[in-house]
Amino acid sequence: FEPGFDVMHTDLNFILLGFIIEKIYNDSLDVLANEYIFKPLNMDNTCFNPGDSILLGPTECIDNKILVGKVHDPKTRFLNGVSGTSGLFTNISDISNFITMVLHDGFYNGKKYLDSSVIDMWFTPLFIGEDYLRKTIGWTYGKSSSMVCKYCSDNTIYHSGFTGCHMFIDRDNDFGFALLSNRIHPTSCNNLLIDKREEINNYVYELLKKYDEIY
Repeated sequence: FEPGFDVMHTDLNFILLGFIIEKIYNDSLDVLANEYIFKPLNMDNTCFNPGDSILLGPTECIDNKILVGKVHDPKTRFLNGVSGTSGLFTNISDISNFITMVLHDGFYNGKKYLDSSVIDMWFTPLFIGEDYLRKTIGWTYGKSSSMVCKYCSDNTIYHSGFTGCHMFIDRDNDFGFALLSNRIHPTSCNNLLIDKREEINNYVYELLKKYDEIY
């Protein structure tokens, strides 16, 4: 499509971006991500290819074998578990650090991690489509995403993953939420969680409202 006229969800652009980053820095994407992203944000439990661990939930059953510590996405498995589009394993504590950094305009623990203009770019729609669907770089923006919730501000970014995880960051309400789940275990035929995303997000906001009223 011509720029600005349509949008299509695809992994290929971020896979290509990963290749470009590796070429520029002359190092593998997993090493670079750990050095420039995970370590500065104290995301000590975030990595590619974590290996088999009791702390990891299984991904999917393929060829009668349950994958543990191996990415579900077949493209990334073909790329040895490391790509610009998928393959990360993490926990909710680490994701909270990332959300905190975004809500503080690029600062984390008093240190500048990203320039605020980069964060602003994530909250700036580059495409507006039918039904006022708005897309930024890597995110769906505002209430145009039916999966965010009825309580969020319009200044919210949202992203979801095929395996069931999703995250949103509400800038005006100074609030972020992530759900780490695995709807594809044992198979990707399970779509029950997808239909529950908005309901879960609404419930979280309702709990937050009750908390504010009490405290």
